[in-house]
Amino acid sequence: MRTAKEIDYWDKVYARKYNVGLKKINLDGLNGFDKVFFSDGIFVLCGLNGVGKSTIIAAIKDVLGLQLTENDSYKLKNSVIKAEFQGETMIQCTNIQDGRLIDKQYNIENIYFLDSLVSQRYQDFVYIRNILRI
Repeated sequence: MRTAKEIDYWDKVYARKYNVGLKKINLDGLNGFDKVFFSDGIFVLCGLNGVGKSTIIAAIKDVLGLQLTENDSYKLKNSVIKAEFQGETMIQCTNIQDGRLIDKQYNIENIYFLDSLVSQRYQDFVYIRNILRI
């Protein structure tokens, strides 16, 4: 993507008004994390292998009410996770049954999660398909 087009793309993303945003997640000591605070819009988690990026993502998926993988469940170790979402009002959620964002009458269709491994498998499939002309 050319730099000018890339800048235009990100300007549009930041100009979009999001109805609900994740403000804080409390991992209560899980993997050494207590509270993680998030800024508005798009955020990025980065760090070395093994520092807990995927644990934070698993916790976010759990409080949203998205389906967890076996690996996600293993990382969370039955921990109680709490989160705050800011919309028109503050929405407090937890990963306990009936406490997730989806349980609070929020339309889960407005949340899109793309697992990087799934994305990579799809890209590999398209690449191989194009080479083999299937």
